[in-house]
Amino acid sequence: MLAKDMGVSIQTASKWLNGHSSPAQEKWPRLAEICKVPLDWLLGTDHALPEQLKDYGAASDAERAGIAAGIVFPLLMRLVPDADKEVATRLVAHAYQELQMGRDERHIAGEVAAEMLHPPG
Repeated sequence: MLAKDMGVSIQTASKWLNGHSSPAQEKWPRLAEICKVPLDWLLGTDHALPEQLKDYGAASDAERAGIAAGIVFPLLMRLVPDADKEVATRLVAHAYQELQMGRDERHIAGEVAAEMLHPPG
């Protein structure tokens, strides 16, 4: 579980999920480490594609994958910090597909957040 990997208690994760608190700033470096991406890129302050993702496919596909991850992971940490890797992978894939169709990033973020808060069946 991501919460376990992040080193937080179930109570802390519950507070994040219910909007009573947010992950502490010092947790973001660990998240970047888990995701194997630079912290600045994960936070969206550096938009340059990390080197390890450049060989992931065509440049435009790799950039799109980076944007999709940049949409999903901050929301995931705030709304569902104990989500497992399968959920994260599914949400990033969904965001990637939406980007391929030319959808707006803010619209995609809203859909992803709604799905996190109200997961399908």
